[in-house]
Amino acid sequence: MSTPAVDIVYDCVGYMKDRPEPPVIEQALSMVRDSTGRVVEIGICEATVPLDFISMVVKQVTMIGSVGFSREDLAQALDMIWTKKVDRQGLISHEFPLDQAKEAFETARNAQESVKVLLKP
Repeated sequence: MSTPAVDIVYDCVGYMKDRPEPPVIEQALSMVRDSTGRVVEIGICEATVPLDFISMVVKQVTMIGSVGFSREDLAQALDMIWTKKVDRQGLISHEFPLDQAKEAFETARNAQESVKVLLKP
């Protein structure tokens, strides 16, 4: 079963170099609709992202960068991650397959029971 093409994908994760799966931006490019699709990059990358741009060119996807914090906020957050003051793996409280997106969003709405809910394609 193939993943349906979507109009817009928001990558709120970024690139975490110690994760074994492909970068989320790569997954976003594979999911977004040809010609009219958009990928909005909100997540922050710890390192240079290994990305094959052929998908973006062939699909004619629009990529948009967006930031909602200051450089000082970013520096502080990265320092806390690099010095292990924050366990980012512990921030993922729930994981759902893509076909359970409705349940995932319902779980994410409950701030008492969830921190970060991950949808896996």
